[in-house]
Amino acid sequence: MAEFLHNNAEFIGQGFAMGRLYDMGAYPAMIKTFNPDEQIYGDVFDISLNQEELLKFLDRYEGISYPPNNEDLFIRELVKIQCKGSTFDAYAYIYPGRLDEAVWIKSGDYMEYSGIKNN
Repeated sequence: MAEFLHNNAEFIGQGFAMGRLYDMGAYPAMIKTFNPDEQIYGDVFDISLNQEELLKFLDRYEGISYPPNNEDLFIRELVKIQCKGSTFDAYAYIYPGRLDEAVWIKSGDYMEYSGIKNN
C-alpha cells in the first residue's frame, strides 16, 4: 500500500492524530480518542488531485463496501491531524468493532511496533 500511495499521491510528511492504535493480529486498528497524550503516527498524503478514484481504491483495500454498511471492517472519517506544524482534517479508517483480543500499541507507531522501517 505504501508504494501505491507514493506512486499515486503526494507525500506530505509524517503526522499524527489523537487516538489509540491496536494490533488486531492481521492488521492495525485505530480508534478515536480525545486525549492529547494518545497519538497515532503515520505518513500523510495529499490525494486531492485524484481524490474520488483514490478513496474508492483505499475503501476497497480497507474493506468498506459501496454503499458502506454496518458489517464493514472500518469506517472512513475525517480526523484532525498535525503534520509539519499545521493542523488540518484528513481521512482515516476508524475501527468500530470490539477490541477484546487486541493489543494496545502504546507508542502509536505501527511501523516501529512491527519492526518495519521507512526508507
